[in-house]
Amino acid sequence: MAGIPRAEWETGDGSFSGHEKREIPRPVVLVACMDEALSYGPGVQVAGVAGSGITQLGGGNQEMFPDSKRALVERVRPKLFRSLDWAASQVGAGLEVTSHVGCGWARMQGISDRVLEKVTGQMVKAEGEKYLGHIPFADSPVDSGKPGVAAAILRSPSDHHHDAKSIVLTIGGFITQDEINELSGEFGKPFIISADWLDYFARIGGDVREARDFIKLEIDVACGICQGLSETNSLRIYEAGRLDFRVQSNNSDYFRGWEAVYSSFLGKL
Repeated sequence: MAGIPRAEWETGDGSFSGHEKREIPRPVVLVACMDEALSYGPGVQVAGVAGSGITQLGGGNQEMFPDSKRALVERVRPKLFRSLDWAASQVGAGLEVTSHVGCGWARMQGISDRVLEKVTGQMVKAEGEKYLGHIPFADSPVDSGKPGVAAAILRSPSDHHHDAKSIVLTIGGFITQDEINELSGEFGKPFIISADWLDYFARIGGDVREARDFIKLEIDVACGICQGLSETNSLRIYEAGRLDFRVQSNNSDYFRGWEAVYSSFLGKL
């Protein structure tokens, strides 16, 4: 389905572009970009994954995001989605994947807004997951046409400035907009990165070293596109408590030893 015309999403009058209307379980876990300007309606739980895991080899910014890193994402991605699907089921939710206008992760790889919706939909289908659609630019969350699901990107696609003040890693069952707002009030607007999937990823034979490398890549990209993050105590681990305690604890354990790498900004809520 074609993307939102520029005249619509630049004025904030666009609608949530995606597939045909159909019923989905409530609550829902949205796989969405880590972007700090994304906003969600009530009842939505968010699994932050940079660019929803989209990749394209060749072109783009090879210095900041070389093909070797993109290949890492592609190796991790199948079991990542399978693990997120499992984690969503543990909180009684279905899993839906999104893309959004003005995605910096995609732009770094040379993927334009004109084709992002199409290529993300193709990627999600290839991974056996459901593509909800393309999140538009608006001044508040836009109804997706699916019960209980609303989202928007609050920053114009023509504005490439990021103003995040923190990075939040979720390990205990995703995050809601109310929780994001609470964290924003205390630590500043966050990039959201999901690590809720690590325990199951390991259980199904995933390479945990590469999984950790993928999360480190997300953090490095966040710091690269938003100056100042690495200079403050801005990385937090958030435990929502919606996953089983043992799963949450195992997810947390995978970050032991990271203090040596991120000692200047690793914290725990």
